[in-house]
Amino acid sequence: MIHPMKNERPLDELDRAILAALRVSPQETNKALADKLGVSEVTIASRIRSLENDRVMKVMAQCDFRAAGYNTLANVDVYIAGRSVEAVGKELAKLDGIALVSILMGDPTFALLVMAPDLAGLQVLKESIASIKGVQSLDVSVFSEILKYRSDFVTL
Repeated sequence: MIHPMKNERPLDELDRAILAALRVSPQETNKALADKLGVSEVTIASRIRSLENDRVMKVMAQCDFRAAGYNTLANVDVYIAGRSVEAVGKELAKLDGIALVSILMGDPTFALLVMAPDLAGLQVLKESIASIKGVQSLDVSVFSEILKYRSDFVTL
């Protein structure tokens, strides 16, 4: 038997307006949202709580990678041999500076998103990746410029 999510309900106009306002200005207070949207502060608080409980949104802090000192980003394709994907993946995931470890179907085995303070730091990280047992080779593509970066992937 399939159990529906607790309080599952479709998003209405107010829910969408709250989400849109928070995307533009995540630090907006409930009072400011209430004034902007023409409802009470209690209504805003209740709706935000509902959206969190229904797993529609999650309130979290996100640090800009440049503000954190990572000025160099790269994609790294990792080819492995002689060791299990799981074992190599666990070691890759432990390395600082790797933001994403993805297992691919076929070769390369992994696609990584790596961050470093500069090209010298990227070289150190590349050497750490290459030293993992089972890593056969790497292809590194350094981002020269980022034209678009979004962390809010889903539009509701």
